[in-house]
Amino acid sequence: MQMHTYSSFLIRHSRQLSPQNPSAALITGPQNLTDTDGLRRIAEERPTSGRLMADMVMQVGHEMLRGCHIVLATAGEPTVFLDNLLSLLHRKEMAMTVINADAAPQPPGQHQDEQNRKNLLRGLWGDPRFTCRALVLDLTQGKVNTVLRFLEESALRERPHARVILLGPNALTEGVLFHPSLENTVHTLYFALNDLILQRLRQRTSIKGKEGDGTVNSRVRDSLVDMFSKCLYCMDGTSGIRFLGSRSLLQESELQENITVLDDRMQFKGHQFDIVAMNYFPYIEYSRDEDFLGTTVTLSDSLDTRMLYAVSSALNFTYVVREPWDRQWGVFAEETGNWTGIVGTLQYEKADLSLGVGPTADRLRVMEHSRVYSPEPFVIVSLKPQPLPQYLALIRPYEGEVWVLVILLTPAAGVVLWLLQKTWSIISEERGMKFSSALLCSLSILLGDQSPTGPTHVTARVLLGSWMLNCMIITAAYRSSLIAHLTVQKKFPPINTFEDLLGRKGWRWGRMPSSGTSFTFFNKSSDPVVNSVFMNIEYHDLDENMKQVLKGGYSFLTNKYYVSAIISTYYTNSLGYTPIYLSSKEYPIYSGFSWGFRKGAPFRRAVSMIQQRIIEAGLITHWVDDVVKARARKVRMERKLAGQETGGQADQLLKEGVAETQGDRKVVLGLQHLQGGFLLMFLGYAAALLCLFLEIVTHFLSIAGFMK
Repeated sequence: MQMHTYSSFLIRHSRQLSPQNPSAALITGPQNLTDTDGLRRIAEERPTSGRLMADMVMQVGHEMLRGCHIVLATAGEPTVFLDNLLSLLHRKEMAMTVINADAAPQPPGQHQDEQNRKNLLRGLWGDPRFTCRALVLDLTQGKVNTVLRFLEESALRERPHARVILLGPNALTEGVLFHPSLENTVHTLYFALNDLILQRLRQRTSIKGKEGDGTVNSRVRDSLVDMFSKCLYCMDGTSGIRFLGSRSLLQESELQENITVLDDRMQFKGHQFDIVAMNYFPYIEYSRDEDFLGTTVTLSDSLDTRMLYAVSSALNFTYVVREPWDRQWGVFAEETGNWTGIVGTLQYEKADLSLGVGPTADRLRVMEHSRVYSPEPFVIVSLKPQPLPQYLALIRPYEGEVWVLVILLTPAAGVVLWLLQKTWSIISEERGMKFSSALLCSLSILLGDQSPTGPTHVTARVLLGSWMLNCMIITAAYRSSLIAHLTVQKKFPPINTFEDLLGRKGWRWGRMPSSGTSFTFFNKSSDPVVNSVFMNIEYHDLDENMKQVLKGGYSFLTNKYYVSAIISTYYTNSLGYTPIYLSSKEYPIYSGFSWGFRKGAPFRRAVSMIQQRIIEAGLITHWVDDVVKARARKVRMERKLAGQETGGQADQLLKEGVAETQGDRKVVLGLQHLQGGFLLMFLGYAAALLCLFLEIVTHFLSIAGFMK
């Protein structure tokens, strides 16, 4: 580990080194100091009150300081305690930062700018490679408010696991430990000093003083130092002060074995947390206790309800769940610089935590999150692809270019046959073939009928042989493919991507009105495809969106697991069939669902650890499936008791013939399958009648002309 060393001389005269630079109060980075001999002399001189006090802090608080980046803060001239503590830390090669709170930058907008404050905080919290941060605050100079104000400006409330050791008057114990800047601090140790010890610590004696100056007399030696720690959640679930014991300056024994200064096993002793949540099955479901904004709610069976019960049981806390005051997820209002909904509730610290909410980069500036326990991608919900019109089954065996070739090659074969016969008749002076006969010959071969007026010479027969072979292949392929298309209907291609939405003529799409992450995704996306989708989007509630989907020609854009639970409950019959189709492509518009916490919440780590165990145990997937199935069973039972169809919309669509069940079954060809052939026959009859009508008209016109 790289050693950071600091001299007491530089600390006392830091402002003189650079009077125009407020950051001079902060001494950071490895320095080649010439005063290391002074530190050595402090360590070697006879025990003083400051030396013994520093020894006590190191003995009792060694567990809190070990492996941490240490910040030593005071106001005014450093005391002998601070000099000796620096010496001890120097010998142990522990990294440290020393701050004079008197010279610390003022809040932005006063005497110093924001950049100086950022520089101070960067040095205060040290290298990010350290696993912990520890603050040692010397309050013995009497400038307690200066040091505590500095803690407020240093955002200590947002670092609940920073370890804090304080040294101050006995009379200020309660006022200091209950100060707002320490409200979220989990590990706090306070050394309460009596007036006699304080007086000795404030007296700076020279290193080479006379014997007796700066040494410990019997009154100081026998004086006791009381040690206290702050418990955020005492026996009744509220914060309090815990007395750890007393010891004299020369006492060598440490704390009692049953008292632990550093304990990360947090228990909440029945503390009541305020929780904010929004209805979003299968994650959260509740019923409102009252019909007004911000009302308390009663949770129903859902994923987050089960997880909350498991976490609260493990950590021993109670809770009250409310809706956000505006019933929104959370949108940033640029005109005010604040957030709405759940995010705003946590930003203003009107709640301790929230149930399922999506983390985003902007939200993380004003709140904190546990780890994501369930991904929630965006999908496109549509009606399952419907069959193409059955009357087109006759032409579907071949693609368009094949039909074009067949239509062009059939008369072309007749024309070539007629030309060959015509050429041969001129040379041999034999009777040739009529043009109409040549065309009918090529057509009859295509239809599998042997022409009675075939050619007589070899060249034409070779031509017809090749044409006959080609027609045999074409007709064999057509017949086999036709059977498949008659029995298995081809369907329209499904909607799987945003590009499919834009490319489908006359297609519409929509989503539910929302102020959450989905709105941010569409509103701030730089993707031109997403922007095109957003420009043409419609807004409906859930029921109207699903109603439009069932009508066809419409897609519903929403979250996957949310809509999957809706489909399983209301749009799936008892056989497991649903007419709803979810796109194969999923859009990860945000990382997923997690629990949100107010900034600096000291319980976030403990809650996250229990959630991690739940995730590793595989309970999330199990609970989601179980919750959805339980809801589906409940709804079907309610429908059955009400005399309604248990399958809801799925059974209704099956009866109307809009949808078909899937599965292996024998297909018996009926009129529906062969409607194309009958339609073609009726078209032939109509064409024959039209020809008859034209012949009759032509005949009468010719007779009338002959009579004239």
